[in-house]
Amino acid sequence: METVHVLVVSDNRDDIQQIRDLLFTDTGAMVRYHVESEENHIEALKGLVRNRYDVYLIDQIIPNSRLSGIDLVKKANAGGCRVPVLLLTTMADEDIDWAVDDAGAAGYVNKHLDFCERTFRNAIRYAIRHNKDVIEVRGQLKELQRQVAELVHAFERKS
Repeated sequence: METVHVLVVSDNRDDIQQIRDLLFTDTGAMVRYHVESEENHIEALKGLVRNRYDVYLIDQIIPNSRLSGIDLVKKANAGGCRVPVLLLTTMADEDIDWAVDDAGAAGYVNKHLDFCERTFRNAIRYAIRHNKDVIEVRGQLKELQRQVAELVHAFERKS
Protein backbone atom coordinates (compact mmCIF):
# COMPACT_ATOMS: atom_id res chain seq x y z
CA MET A 1 0.00 0.00 0.00
CA GLU A 2 1.35 3.41 -0.98
CA THR A 3 1.24 6.19 1.60
CA VAL A 4 0.71 9.79 0.50
CA HIS A 5 1.90 12.31 3.08
CA VAL A 6 -0.25 15.46 3.09
CA LEU A 7 0.35 18.73 4.93
CA VAL A 8 -2.68 21.00 5.31
CA VAL A 9 -1.88 24.64 6.07
CA SER A 10 -5.01 26.09 7.61
CA ASP A 11 -6.36 27.27 10.94
CA ASN A 12 -9.89 26.14 10.08
CA ARG A 13 -10.34 22.99 12.15
CA ASP A 14 -13.58 22.11 10.35
CA ASP A 15 -11.82 22.18 6.96
CA ILE A 16 -8.94 20.10 8.32
CA GLN A 17 -11.35 17.52 9.72
CA GLN A 18 -13.30 17.45 6.46
CA ILE A 19 -10.05 16.82 4.56
CA ARG A 20 -9.15 14.03 6.97
CA ASP A 21 -12.60 12.52 6.45
CA LEU A 22 -12.30 12.78 2.65
CA LEU A 23 -8.91 11.10 2.72
CA PHE A 24 -9.73 8.45 5.31
CA THR A 25 -8.61 5.11 3.95
CA ASP A 26 -10.33 1.82 4.61
CA THR A 27 -8.23 -1.30 4.87
CA GLY A 28 -7.53 -2.89 1.53
CA ALA A 29 -7.21 0.40 -0.32
CA MET A 30 -4.29 0.94 -2.71
CA VAL A 31 -3.39 4.34 -1.26
CA ARG A 32 -3.35 5.50 2.33
CA TYR A 33 -3.28 9.20 3.19
CA HIS A 34 -1.35 10.47 6.19
CA VAL A 35 -2.65 13.97 6.95
CA GLU A 36 -0.88 16.48 9.16
CA SER A 37 -1.80 20.11 9.65
CA GLU A 38 -0.04 23.36 10.45
CA GLU A 39 -1.70 26.61 11.48
CA ASN A 40 1.39 28.80 11.72
CA HIS A 41 2.42 30.14 8.30
CA ILE A 42 6.08 30.54 9.31
CA GLU A 43 6.33 26.92 10.44
CA ALA A 44 4.40 25.89 7.34
CA LEU A 45 6.89 27.69 5.10
CA LYS A 46 9.76 25.86 6.80
CA GLY A 47 8.00 22.57 6.07
CA LEU A 48 7.29 23.55 2.47
CA VAL A 49 10.91 24.22 1.61
CA ARG A 50 12.03 20.98 3.27
CA ASN A 51 9.92 18.99 0.77
CA ARG A 52 8.97 16.44 3.45
CA TYR A 53 5.46 15.74 2.18
CA ASP A 54 4.04 14.44 -1.09
CA VAL A 55 1.55 17.28 -1.46
CA TYR A 56 0.66 20.50 0.34
CA LEU A 57 -2.86 21.88 0.72
CA ILE A 58 -2.73 25.58 1.58
CA ASP A 59 -5.74 27.65 2.56
CA GLN A 60 -5.96 30.87 0.53
CA ILE A 61 -6.88 32.83 3.65
CA ILE A 62 -4.37 32.50 6.46
CA PRO A 63 -5.62 34.40 9.52
CA ASN A 64 -3.02 36.00 11.79
CA SER A 65 -0.70 36.31 8.80
CA ARG A 66 0.19 39.05 6.39
CA LEU A 67 0.50 36.36 3.72
CA SER A 68 -2.23 34.89 1.59
CA GLY A 69 -2.04 31.30 0.46
CA ILE A 70 -0.78 32.50 -2.92
CA ASP A 71 1.94 34.55 -1.20
CA LEU A 72 2.97 31.47 0.77
CA VAL A 73 3.18 29.40 -2.43
CA LYS A 74 5.41 32.03 -4.06
CA LYS A 75 7.72 32.17 -1.04
CA ALA A 76 7.87 28.39 -0.84
CA ASN A 77 8.77 28.02 -4.52
CA ALA A 78 11.42 30.75 -4.22
CA GLY A 79 12.80 28.90 -1.20
CA GLY A 80 13.15 25.59 -3.02
CA CYS A 81 9.80 23.83 -2.62
CA ARG A 82 9.58 21.10 -5.26
CA VAL A 83 6.42 19.42 -4.01
CA PRO A 84 3.01 20.07 -5.59
CA VAL A 85 0.84 22.62 -3.82
CA LEU A 86 -2.92 22.84 -4.12
CA LEU A 87 -4.58 26.01 -2.90
CA LEU A 88 -7.79 25.63 -0.87
CA THR A 89 -10.22 28.42 -1.73
CA THR A 90 -13.87 29.34 -1.90
CA MET A 91 -13.30 31.32 -5.09
CA ALA A 92 -14.00 29.90 -8.53
CA ASP A 93 -13.27 32.31 -11.32
CA GLU A 94 -10.68 33.01 -13.97
CA ASP A 95 -8.77 35.41 -11.71
CA ILE A 96 -8.00 32.66 -9.18
CA ASP A 97 -7.05 30.33 -12.06
CA TRP A 98 -4.42 32.80 -13.24
CA ALA A 99 -3.23 33.75 -9.75
CA VAL A 100 -2.71 30.11 -8.76
CA ASP A 101 -0.87 29.37 -12.00
CA ASP A 102 1.31 32.49 -11.72
CA ALA A 103 2.22 31.59 -8.13
CA GLY A 104 3.49 28.19 -9.25
CA ALA A 105 0.86 26.06 -7.54
CA ALA A 106 -0.26 22.78 -9.08
CA GLY A 107 -3.86 23.97 -8.95
CA TYR A 108 -6.64 24.70 -6.53
CA VAL A 109 -9.52 22.96 -4.84
CA ASN A 110 -12.75 24.88 -4.38
CA LYS A 111 -13.97 24.12 -0.88
CA HIS A 112 -17.61 24.48 -1.95
CA LEU A 113 -17.48 22.55 -5.22
CA ASP A 114 -14.63 20.05 -4.93
CA PHE A 115 -14.95 18.74 -1.39
CA CYS A 116 -16.22 15.35 -2.42
CA GLU A 117 -14.04 12.29 -1.96
CA ARG A 118 -13.39 11.34 -5.56
CA THR A 119 -12.80 14.87 -6.89
CA PHE A 120 -10.54 15.74 -3.97
CA ARG A 121 -8.46 12.55 -4.21
CA ASN A 122 -8.16 12.97 -7.98
CA ALA A 123 -6.89 16.53 -7.58
CA ILE A 124 -4.18 15.27 -5.22
CA ARG A 125 -3.29 12.32 -7.44
CA TYR A 126 -3.08 14.46 -10.58
CA ALA A 127 -0.93 17.08 -8.82
CA ILE A 128 1.51 14.42 -7.60
CA ARG A 129 1.64 12.69 -11.01
CA HIS A 130 2.16 16.00 -12.83
CA ASN A 131 4.97 16.91 -10.42
CA LYS A 132 6.72 13.57 -11.04
CA ASP A 133 6.44 14.15 -14.79
CA VAL A 134 7.94 17.64 -14.45
CA ILE A 135 10.85 16.27 -12.40
CA GLU A 136 11.47 13.57 -15.01
CA VAL A 137 11.39 16.06 -17.90
CA ARG A 138 13.79 18.37 -16.04
CA GLY A 139 16.17 15.45 -15.56
CA GLN A 140 15.97 14.59 -19.25
CA LEU A 141 16.59 18.23 -20.16
CA LYS A 142 19.70 18.33 -17.96
CA GLU A 143 21.00 15.18 -19.62
CA LEU A 144 20.37 16.63 -23.09
CA GLN A 145 22.12 19.86 -22.11
CA ARG A 146 25.10 17.82 -20.88
CA GLN A 147 25.23 15.88 -24.14
CA VAL A 148 25.03 19.07 -26.23
CA ALA A 149 27.83 20.63 -24.19
CA GLU A 150 29.99 17.55 -24.79
CA LEU A 151 29.28 17.67 -28.54
CA VAL A 152 30.06 21.39 -28.72
CA HIS A 153 33.27 20.85 -26.77
CA ALA A 154 34.29 17.95 -29.07
CA PHE A 155 33.47 20.03 -32.16
CA GLU A 156 35.52 22.97 -30.89
CA ARG A 157 38.54 20.71 -30.26
CA LYS A 158 38.39 19.40 -33.82
CA SER A 159 38.13 22.89 -35.32
